[in-house]
Parts: sequence; structure tokens; C-alpha cells
Amino acid sequence: MKLQSESECSLWNPASWWYIADRFFSQHARLSRAWTLGKLCGITGSAQVTVQAIGFLSGLVTIQLLPPREYALYTLATTMLGTMTLLADGGVATGVMAQGGKVWQDRAQLGKVLVTGLKMRKQFAIWSLVFGVPVLLCLLRHHGASWLSSGFIVLCIVPALFTTLSAKLLEIAPKLTQDIGPLQGVQVSLNASRFAMVGPLLLLFPSAGIALLANGIAQLLANGRLRKLSDAYADLSEREDPVVRRDILGIVKRVLPGAIYSTFSAQLTIWLISIFGSTESLAEVAAISKVLMVLSLFTVIFSTLVAPRFARLQRNKHNLTMVFVKVQFSVVTLLICAGLLASCFSTQLTAILGSNYTGTAYVFQLQLVSSILSVIGGCGYSLLTARGIVPAPYLFIPMSLVFKVAPFLYFSPTSVVGVLLAAIVSTSLYLCMLHAFAITSLRKSG
Repeated sequence: MKLQSESECSLWNPASWWYIADRFFSQHARLSRAWTLGKLCGITGSAQVTVQAIGFLSGLVTIQLLPPREYALYTLATTMLGTMTLLADGGVATGVMAQGGKVWQDRAQLGKVLVTGLKMRKQFAIWSLVFGVPVLLCLLRHHGASWLSSGFIVLCIVPALFTTLSAKLLEIAPKLTQDIGPLQGVQVSLNASRFAMVGPLLLLFPSAGIALLANGIAQLLANGRLRKLSDAYADLSEREDPVVRRDILGIVKRVLPGAIYSTFSAQLTIWLISIFGSTESLAEVAAISKVLMVLSLFTVIFSTLVAPRFARLQRNKHNLTMVFVKVQFSVVTLLICAGLLASCFSTQLTAILGSNYTGTAYVFQLQLVSSILSVIGGCGYSLLTARGIVPAPYLFIPMSLVFKVAPFLYFSPTSVVGVLLAAIVSTSLYLCMLHAFAITSLRKSG
């Protein structure tokens, strides 16, 4: 409800208090930005709580309706989907965000940036499929899937890949303009439609491929709404711009080597367990990750509200550095508090997964620490790339490889606990390197 004047205010009308607060904060410049950001956080947070709740229920339904073996195959397929998505992106989204941040108030120019990025991503997606499909087939066969089941899973991944890629770019325009309400509405409807389809379909056909197909169909429906939303701020009828393509490719060349490396390192836990561990261990780790998906709530809010605003900041080395430090300190503090709270209830949280996953509280705690460290690193990296600052691949990749391999001189890759402990050590070392690079680079970028 929107009030037209102060005369319409009533102490018994909740909208009156909102109206009064808006009037008060708008008249105080120092508080206006905080109030605006607070409202956006409230909108995004409430929407994402709904999204995560629906997504969590969808995950539980999938876990309960799929046999452990089918759920392990589903985990392999979704892991490979994430890998192919990262490869197909190759830094295109980073380039679109960086270039879009420069022209976000010009509808025509922003449209050229988005159209160029969408065409580039389709080309990258084809090469990603060429790489990913044979690897996925080998892994599925390794875990006992038939050729018919493996082929069906691969066919279901293709639409999911293309719809996911388009969605990530179509979200950039409303993020840059901070039109958060409609964007979150699309996210809620996406997860609601996914939940509505997963249950009935899996009751009839408890197959990993069917679960993937339901996700792809839901994303396709959401993309239609995202395109309409983006078109309000970016003219999607514009043609591809060679200059924009060149600028994005310049960022892609710097991001792609690191993206290829992170494609494998981000999924290292799943890869190692799928190769050295059992199918049951793979299902166990994947099921626990569904409980930890609540951390993605924080990641979504961060990428929706914080990173785009950081991309729009004026070039000032002192200001950029201070903002980066303050943001990361806040991220660390919030995640540590959330992690301590979740750890206290680890037994209760893992109990909701069902009888097939009892006795996994310790694995949950290790996976929780590893996930929190990954989120901290992801937030720091997204701030840097939003400004077009990309770590030098020739330095970061060799050092990161050392960080990944060295822990396995002590921890065994054949056990779930060993893999998770190694992940915690390697991610901690990576965080130290990333933040040292960030402070140095931001001081030079002013």
C-alpha cells in the first residue's frame, strides 16, 4: 500500500509507519543510502528465504524419492552441469558485468553489451558440451548406469545448460539498476514451478534424468520473464558490437585460465569421492550439501546487492580498498556466527535427510567449514572481477595447485573425511593469497 499524503497516515495502519520512515530517512542524506540498502536487503532477503525454503524442500523431495544410487547419478550430472556452465561462461559474465557497469544508465549501450555476451556464451557452450559429455558418460558408466540411462541424463543436461547460461546474463541489467523486487519475484516463481514439477514427476518416474529435465523446464519458463525485465533497461534488439566483443574477450582471456582451473578445483571433493570413494559416500556428501544450500542465500544477496554497487564505485584507490576490507570483514563475521549456530545443531540438521544418512554429523561439520571458506573466497573474488580486476593466471594457478595437492601428502583422498580436511586447508591458503592480491591491486587501481 502506498500512501499519497501524511493525512492518510494512521497509527493503526502499518503502511503509515513505512511512509513516515521513508520521509524521515529521505531528508537525511547520511541515512538515505543506508535506508535504501536496508530496504533492498529486506526485499532480497525475504525473497531468498522463500527461494531457499522452496529449494530446500525440492532437494528433500529429490533425496527422498530417488534411490541412493539414482541420487548419486543425479549428483554427478548436476556437478558436471556446474562444470560445463563455468566453462561455457569462461569469464563472459564477468566481462558483461564490468562493461555494463560503465554504461548501465544507457539502455542502448547496455543492450549491446548483453546481446554480445549472450552470443558469445552460446559459442562457448558448444565447446563446453564437447568436453563435458564424454567425461560425464565415463563417470556415469563407472558408477553402474546403463547406456540408456546415461544417454537420457546427457540429453536432459543440454537444455538445462543453455537456459542456465542465458539466465545468468539476463539478470545483470536489473542487478546493475538495482531493480530487485521483480528480479526476486522471478526467482521465487522459478523455484515454485520447479518444486511443483519435481514431486509428481519423480513419484511416477524416479530417475535422475527426470529431475534434471524438471529443472531445465522451470528455468526456461523463468527466462521468458527475465528477458522482459532486462528489456526495460537494456535494448535486446540491438546488434552485437565488435568493440564490446573485443573488450569482453580481453577480460575472458584473463579469466578463462582461472575459470578452467576453478572448474575442477571447485568440484574437487565430488570428483575425488566419485573416483576413489563409493557410490554411497558420494550420495552422502551430496545430501549434506543440500542442507548447506542455505549458504547460497548469502551468496545470492551478495551478488545481487553488493557486487554490482562495487562495480559502480568511482575510481579511488583509498575508497575502493576500504570498502573491500569492510565488506569482507562483515562477510567473515556473519558467516562465522552462522557456522557456529549450525554446528551446534548438526545432529538435528542431518536427521532430516532420512534414515539413509544417519551418523553424518561430523562430515556435516567439516563440509560446513569448507563451504563457509569457499563462500568467503567467492565473495572476495566477485568484488574484484566486478571491477575487471582478475588475478594473473600464471601466478595464481600454479600456487593454487600447490595448495590443492600439498594437503594430500598428509590427508588420504580415499576417505570422505580426508578429502574434506584437505579442502579446508587448501581453501584457507587460497584465501590468504586472494586477499593479499586484492589489497595490492585495489591500491593500484585508483
